[in-house]
Amino acid sequence: MQINTSPAAAELRLFFKSGGGSASDVYERLSEKGLPDGTLCLLAEDEGRPLGALVVVPVTSGALTAAYAACAAFDGEFTAGQLYAQAFIILRERGIPYIFARRESLDDTLYYEKLKWEWMVTLGFVPPVLDNDSLLYAGKRLTDEAKPTYLPLEMPEALGVPVPECRFTAASCVDKNGLAKQVLTTRERRRYAERAALVIFIIAVTAVGAVRYKSVRDLLFVLPAVSIGLVLLYRNIFHPKKVVAEVLQSFEKKGRTTTDDRYFFSENAFVCFSYGKGRSVNFYSCLSAVYDKPEFFFLCETSSDREARGHFIEKTSLEDSQAFLDFIRSKAPQAAVRK
Repeated sequence: MQINTSPAAAELRLFFKSGGGSASDVYERLSEKGLPDGTLCLLAEDEGRPLGALVVVPVTSGALTAAYAACAAFDGEFTAGQLYAQAFIILRERGIPYIFARRESLDDTLYYEKLKWEWMVTLGFVPPVLDNDSLLYAGKRLTDEAKPTYLPLEMPEALGVPVPECRFTAASCVDKNGLAKQVLTTRERRRYAERAALVIFIIAVTAVGAVRYKSVRDLLFVLPAVSIGLVLLYRNIFHPKKVVAEVLQSFEKKGRTTTDDRYFFSENAFVCFSYGKGRSVNFYSCLSAVYDKPEFFFLCETSSDREARGHFIEKTSLEDSQAFLDFIRSKAPQAAVRK
């Protein structure tokens, strides 16, 4: 098999048309607009007989230039692998750090096991769509120096691929002292209210016991309630400190000195990238509460007496913290706003 790196446009057009599918339409739209500078076209042949074709166009993400497999057609997995492998080599020589694709034409075995692609979010980029279809977008890091942008790709207009509207970008990058403060103060007001209620309860029960005291039996009647109140008060005071200690221990065990969480907020959903990698596309409907603290917001997804899960957003990383809060309120009306 030979890989032709400069096939004639007529050869590509004929091969894409013979295979049917969407690749032919995409190539025609690109051709009508004029292939962008830097476009890479590959044609796999065996004794002059075409077996597969791949067209890779330049795209941008912020200040980063990357590549996108715009259209492709193959006679089988081996041909696909050879075309992509050749494309990787050429792109590395050009200094292109990433290549991306919509992975509908190939199965997961070729993409993830053989070609070592990753989900686009895992690589640190925002997919063109933030819904279930976001899982279809994959990519590959081609150079060791490559760094993610935490932003969407901007593709040639002819591809008709949308760019998610960026409403806000944000971050939470603090040292261990800042992390301890975030964890400890997220439920600060609630803890103080609970503590005050417990103190009042203990005093009230003790006062009732003192007024009604006539015998040891009356004292034994009051003692269990007071004991329970004291235990709860002890847990209220010391449990948060224990949680903070556990969080810091885990943080230091991983060899980290600062948190590094970056966010992209769009109209439909938001993406969190932690230490350069994303794990999920989050929908605003998952938020149960928003804690508005002096230095940060905490977007809470789930909470219990033992822990709370969510996202810390440093206010200094936002252009307008009040506009951000208003936006979250409009997108997550079910989430209670708490101080």
